[in-house]
Amino acid sequence: MKKTGIMACFLLVCVCMRLNAGELLICGACGYEQTVDVQVCTHCGAALERPAQVLQDVAPNDDAELPAEKSETAGVLMVALRQDIQDGDAAWQAGNAAMAYLFWRNALGLARVAGMPAAEVAATLPEKIEQARRTGSSIQENCRTCNGTGKRFMDSVGLRGDVSRVEVHGSVCQDCAGRGYLMRPARYSERRRQRTEAVRQYAIIQQGRLRQISGQAWVPESIIQDLGSRDTALLRTSVAAPCTRCDGVGADDCRTCDGSGRIPCTERGCRDGWIEVRGGGQLTGQPLVNRRRCALCQGAGTLVCGACNGVGGIECTACNGSGQRPLCRRCDGAGIADCARCRGSGEVRGAPCDACRGEKLSLCNTCQGDGRSR
Repeated sequence: MKKTGIMACFLLVCVCMRLNAGELLICGACGYEQTVDVQVCTHCGAALERPAQVLQDVAPNDDAELPAEKSETAGVLMVALRQDIQDGDAAWQAGNAAMAYLFWRNALGLARVAGMPAAEVAATLPEKIEQARRTGSSIQENCRTCNGTGKRFMDSVGLRGDVSRVEVHGSVCQDCAGRGYLMRPARYSERRRQRTEAVRQYAIIQQGRLRQISGQAWVPESIIQDLGSRDTALLRTSVAAPCTRCDGVGADDCRTCDGSGRIPCTERGCRDGWIEVRGGGQLTGQPLVNRRRCALCQGAGTLVCGACNGVGGIECTACNGSGQRPLCRRCDGAGIADCARCRGSGEVRGAPCDACRGEKLSLCNTCQGDGRSR
């Protein structure tokens, strides 16, 4: 018992020393320990209160400190990008890859402007963005086997050779497991429509947060006027508009299979995966009709499309499947160039250039800062 008390005191002293050193924060609601870069308690979800010195700790390294206005801008960006990451994660969990892609991509642009303070938070964003871009959504369709009923049927052949479908009571459809519907991959044309709708909803959400658009990026209104040409280019190159031909999907529907990736079975006499075999009836003298499963399509009724190898789409020739426009030739994708007024000197007649505010750079006139050709 005595050893337990000593150990508890020792741990308390260690925690206090770490708090004084600025390494930990304690949630006031649940007492859970948090690192200084966390805005919301990961245990109970309560907002964390922190000392003023922690909020000011946004310098890129321990030896240098950012100006007060730059520090304030980085703080606003950190709050905004965390919000976008959280919403992107929620959209991904809900199965909306198009919406997750938009939030995560915007968060990456904000992180690039925030610099080193956002490096750890944004480390996994590029991988998430690429995964969301490549992920295709699914479309729900009624099961053709049971016509959406979820019940199992069997064919009954009468003495006269007539075929009728009879419900098998107490059994469910084997193709849809009784759900009555099947999920199929969305065609590329359907993905484009879904992305268009996601962009519309996404814009409404960002406007409601009092964000202002810059190129395709959404930035808090309180700091957008403080961003120079370099920061604006970092934002716009991260969130550039997609390929105009495929809207960022990277492919068009295959014309051979109409984007489904499957074509009707080519076996002679195959109908929905079954072939009818007629024979003479010994009792009635009427021809009997028997059905056997098609050996070519194995009863599926369709085959893999040879034109697209079952993918359902043909790679977009404008972007080579990347979903992005080609890089701007004038700025090589950087989005910025030497200021045309001061020619990169930052001064005009001994005074700071009023066009670039002494930054020596301006947005590329060809691509308007997004680094992609028009």
